[in-house]
Amino acid sequence: MTYQPTIFTWVLIIFGLITCFPLLVAQVIILIEPHGERAKDILIGKGK
Repeated sequence: MTYQPTIFTWVLIIFGLITCFPLLVAQVIILIEPHGERAKDILIGKGK
């Protein structure tokens, strides 16, 4: 017996992707250039 995804399921999936994708991108940038300006802007904030 399999469950069919509902609209609520897709809303949760899309919400999760929207919230997690920028964090994943930020972590990849930090891994590529740990002491770079973009990594500092993501971690601390621009111009701080």
